[in-house]
Amino acid sequence: MEQAALGLSFPLADAAVAPAPSVPLLPALAMRLKEGDHGALEGFIHLTRPGAFRLACHLLGDYHGAQDVLQDAYLKVLQEIHSLRNPGGVKTWFFRIVHRRCLEALRKRRPTSLSEIQDHDLIDDPQLDLLTGRKMAVRAALALLSEADRSILLLRSCLDLSYEEISETLQIPMGTTKRRLCEARRRLVRRLMDAEEMV
Repeated sequence: MEQAALGLSFPLADAAVAPAPSVPLLPALAMRLKEGDHGALEGFIHLTRPGAFRLACHLLGDYHGAQDVLQDAYLKVLQEIHSLRNPGGVKTWFFRIVHRRCLEALRKRRPTSLSEIQDHDLIDDPQLDLLTGRKMAVRAALALLSEADRSILLLRSCLDLSYEEISETLQIPMGTTKRRLCEARRRLVRRLMDAEEMV
């Protein structure tokens, strides 16, 4: 769907980096959308887009694919806003939509080896540098992790979601969230160590 049809006055391609929304304004915008005020979509996009775009870029490893996913996600918001029971949970509800759209796109095309990962397709994010100073190694290791591992790591490190918010976004129990995050970190470290041994 085109931006004009959504009533947007700014391009979705701008990839400003900002923290995930935790603004009290977001639930109010969700209520306005739920009441049929499509003018609230621009504010909703403004608050959610930076974190959602970062999540989509890191999950997909593709700038243009992330743009497509966000277009689909915002269309889904308009179509499904009536099903949102708790406007206070709109942030996790929306990131769940983005996450699902990313997984659908990944199922259609997934790199199977390190050689398929293009340097220009990877997004520069200083938070992923972790403490190692080896951005490419971290990116490559992330790209080779399972979708589930990559998702939970990115929700925590890039979007700085709490364990509770990750649990809500992925619709899994809190204990499972903590366990999966711990295991994903272990697998990431193992990939990094394996890559270091190869050098």
